[in-house]
Amino acid sequence: MLKRWLKRVGVLIAVIAALIIGLLLFLHTGAGKSMVRNEVQAYLQQKWKTQVLIGNIDYRLPNWIALKQVVILDRKKDTLISGGSLYVGIRLLQLLSNSVYITGINLENINLTCRREARDSVFNFQFILDAFAPTGDKERTRAKGTPMRLAVTKLQLSKVRLNYRDERQQIYFSASITDLSCLPDSLFPDRNVYHFNEFALARISGPKLCIAKSAFPCN
Repeated sequence: MLKRWLKRVGVLIAVIAALIIGLLLFLHTGAGKSMVRNEVQAYLQQKWKTQVLIGNIDYRLPNWIALKQVVILDRKKDTLISGGSLYVGIRLLQLLSNSVYITGINLENINLTCRREARDSVFNFQFILDAFAPTGDKERTRAKGTPMRLAVTKLQLSKVRLNYRDERQQIYFSASITDLSCLPDSLFPDRNVYHFNEFALARISGPKLCIAKSAFPCN
């Protein structure tokens, strides 16, 4: 009797393992990646409440994910991020311990537009940072435990074009960053805490900075 039950348990475990392996194999096929791309795109649109378009997705679960031909609009339907590729090395199993552990982020051939209107207190990318902030009452959240921790071990920017327009402080500049690398120590977007161990800028070309009282001083 015992042997029969052990045999059934063994068969059940084998079937479950086969299903998991089959699912992982499917997710790494072209059809599987297309399905994941659609799901990720829909999830980000729902999470950020704005339009997100992903041309292509590649990954090696559970270690890294790469998005290509990405377009992200801000809440005012203006382009925030467009073009190129975004690579994220992430330990997905860390999510089970309330942590987002990212081994590396690489942005390549990306256009970034950071904007703050005169009447706004935050920039157009704030909704992305808010995604990591704890929800509900802050005191209640502290009582329940530590909020989700975001850990990034390396950030790399290659051929990134930045357009910065702060209408509130009347600061405007644009730059093309050939190579930027930094090693963050700790990041807590919900507390506005950002610590870096190392920050290296290899090349930056064409910077233009304006601080003026006119509404649009830079052309």
